[in-house]
Amino acid sequence: VTGSDPFGPVLDATVAADPPGGRAVTIRRLAPTDNTRTCHVLFISSSEEPRLASILTPLRMVDVLTVSDMPGFVQRGGMMEFVNDRGRIRFEVQLDVAETSGLMLSSDLLRVARNVRRAP
Repeated sequence: VTGSDPFGPVLDATVAADPPGGRAVTIRRLAPTDNTRTCHVLFISSSEEPRLASILTPLRMVDVLTVSDMPGFVQRGGMMEFVNDRGRIRFEVQLDVAETSGLMLSSDLLRVARNVRRAP
């Protein structure tokens, strides 16, 4: 997580109680100067909107899944954006950005996305 942490201890507790795929997961809160290229998934908080380009640019060719709830995140170069859809949290995907970074998102994941975008 980079920027203001909207999850607090809930994220740590959730991952500790039910690790994804039974794998050990480490949750880290990063300072603006920390290396984000070592992450597998990077949640970029809305507080980082002024720095978004400087966060995403070094990650363009690195296999780090970038995720945010920032409005317009996928249109600005992010990979996955959480959106509120009639009271339910859904997500949109910018598939080209993920593929350029070397990530292949599963068809199961893409099937449940509210919207899968490709660059025009």
